[in-house]
Amino acid sequence: MTEKVEMNKSFDRLKWVFKHLKLESEYGKKALFSIKPFKPGEEKELRIYFQKLDLIISAFKEKTNLFSNFNSLFMELRNISGSLKNLTNDMVLGETELFEIKNFAIIISHILDLAKEKSIIPENLDNLDLIPIIKLLNPDKILTRSFYIHESWSENLQSIREEKKALEAKILSAEDSQVRDRLRAERAVLVSKEKDEELNARKYLSQELRKYEEAIRLSVDNIGAFELLLAKAELAVSNKCNVPIIYDFDSDSQFILEGAIEPEIAENLKKQNKTFTPVSIKLQRGVTLLTGANMGGKSVSLRTIALNAELARFGFLPFADNIALKIPEFIQVISGDLQDSNSGLSSFGAEVKELCSLLKKVDGGCGLVLCDELARSTNPYEGSRFVQALSEKLQSSNSYGIIATHYDGIKTAGAAYYQVVGLKNLLKGNLENNEFSQLDLSELMDYHLEKVSENSNVPHDALKIATILGLPKDFIESLKKYYDNSIN
Repeated sequence: MTEKVEMNKSFDRLKWVFKHLKLESEYGKKALFSIKPFKPGEEKELRIYFQKLDLIISAFKEKTNLFSNFNSLFMELRNISGSLKNLTNDMVLGETELFEIKNFAIIISHILDLAKEKSIIPENLDNLDLIPIIKLLNPDKILTRSFYIHESWSENLQSIREEKKALEAKILSAEDSQVRDRLRAERAVLVSKEKDEELNARKYLSQELRKYEEAIRLSVDNIGAFELLLAKAELAVSNKCNVPIIYDFDSDSQFILEGAIEPEIAENLKKQNKTFTPVSIKLQRGVTLLTGANMGGKSVSLRTIALNAELARFGFLPFADNIALKIPEFIQVISGDLQDSNSGLSSFGAEVKELCSLLKKVDGGCGLVLCDELARSTNPYEGSRFVQALSEKLQSSNSYGIIATHYDGIKTAGAAYYQVVGLKNLLKGNLENNEFSQLDLSELMDYHLEKVSENSNVPHDALKIATILGLPKDFIESLKKYYDNSIN
């Protein structure tokens, strides 16, 4: 699997988060789509990055309108890459380009002043001073956002403009057409001289601005990262996200996730007046087996784990009460509903293709592997054996693997085991009396994960689910004959 494909899959998992980031400038949006994950060996850099985020979050909490103040400034930032390119290429800048650079310098200065006021200095911009640029392009004492070629930049410009203005007054008052024509001809000469002087002024300004080219480029290259950092902080504040604990890569620590949510699913549930059940789990190095009935929330749990791990390694605060992890070398999700339409592969064929990619990375690598109902599209006899083999492979690896399955009999020495609580706490008598049949199944299901022993049976909630969903009683009675007493 190529790096580009892996990045696209990571971005796909983060698309809800990206969509809800409030980025106004092209610089911030460019920084977002140029984002790369932190890698093993960069633990110190990631911890420092989270410290900066935490500092900004504290500032936001102290002054609730701080982000909107920043945001209004970022909205005014325009892309000056064309003007900067012309400056770099020793071209004489036009009035529009000088106007763009002037306003860019003013807005960046306002952003830096606001940041310094709250002690949240942007990285690589802490010693930046754009005041000389502003003074150069705004020679008047009163600061304005407009731009025109000022007389102070040319010895002859003021006298030419005064003479032209006087001529224009004479043209307006002249009654004789020949006199007006003569005056207009004289004005045309002055206009040509004025343009020459303005060109000289623009040459002077362009030459002077090249002294500050590095400062301008530094602003262009780094202001987007600062806007992205602010947007991450604002998102964290509005969603009560928390700073993760980042372990050193050579540690043998558990992947700990407590009170985690998947925000897109939580948002959709809220629209239905339902609440998301937070996910809490501890993954050891090796494999963790997650069992539970279909419709029991295993897929949602895996999606929640994958998302929050992605967030952490991309420098976002996870949607969790607590998360502690190593930076994974890779995150790979294999889902049982895969289908590769481009190559004409079936769901199982696409899974095998993903499995080939995974096994290469697992050998010698340390990643986070999440398998959702592997091989469910083939028959249970063979499917369970694929799950067993992958479980043993992950257990002998350095990666953190979790396999969600409803297959019976998957046992791997040293593995950890979790179950979705599901419907097991429902009373048998209530089911027989059809007391729950009119209720939403999701209201009855307990989606919490609980750690169990390796001897725990896979939950058999299908009969309960079928009863709740209203299968005829005579069919239910016929079905029960094929269940043993332990399941019934």
